[in-house]
Amino acid sequence: MNALFIFAMNDDTSAKFLIAITLCMVFGLVVSLAFLMAMFYRGQVKKDLRENNCKPIHIWWIPLAFWNPYWFGTAAFSVIYSDSTRLIHKARCTVYRPLMENPFWGSLRVEWLTDTVTGQLPLPEVWASDEITRLKLGEFSDKPE
Repeated sequence: MNALFIFAMNDDTSAKFLIAITLCMVFGLVVSLAFLMAMFYRGQVKKDLRENNCKPIHIWWIPLAFWNPYWFGTAAFSVIYSDSTRLIHKARCTVYRPLMENPFWGSLRVEWLTDTVTGQLPLPEVWASDEITRLKLGEFSDKPE
């Protein structure tokens, strides 16, 4: 007997154990591949936003979203981004491959489903106070040229 096992396994428990381990490995592989596909699709959303001169703030993957019009081979996202006029948008989008083109190697498309303006980004803060800048400018103006 091997001293590493806490309990002795007979043939019935070892077969059940192997089936459970195999099912867990298959489930883990499917979940990992789905997550990697969603992260690749998330990159497509970022690329589409940057092409439109927008800055992504938050991009969330929503698996099994009820508002996604396509089901197979797509990913739905909830996106918060700011546009070039510093307005904050909250949007929903889906990334898919058109089936009329090559469904395996065709280009990915981002379809924006909803888009609402929720606010505006604050102006950038100034980290120098007026007293400090006046003193520094006074030092430069006192020097003879």
